[in-house]
Amino acid sequence: MTKEEVVVGSLHAFESLQSELDKISSMSTQIATTSEEQSLVTAEINHRVHEIKDDTDSFTQQTQATADACKDLKVTEQKLASHVADFKVV
Repeated sequence: MTKEEVVVGSLHAFESLQSELDKISSMSTQIATTSEEQSLVTAEINHRVHEIKDDTDSFTQQTQATADACKDLKVTEQKLASHVADFKVV
């Protein structure tokens, strides 16, 4: 092999190596971008799950308050019925 052939061969090898390194760099960038997007989506899902939990806790408290109010109304209804029963229609 002549010097020129060795240089040309080396240049081709270098170009091939540079091309492969560019591909790897591009893939690495895509992976980093995808990972960041996935992290953002995961954080948003986590945030929404916590909001749903908070809403569920609030609904539970409201439901309990409604049930307690219904019990109070039932007691009041029974007292009123008892008082009305004391009256006689003439």
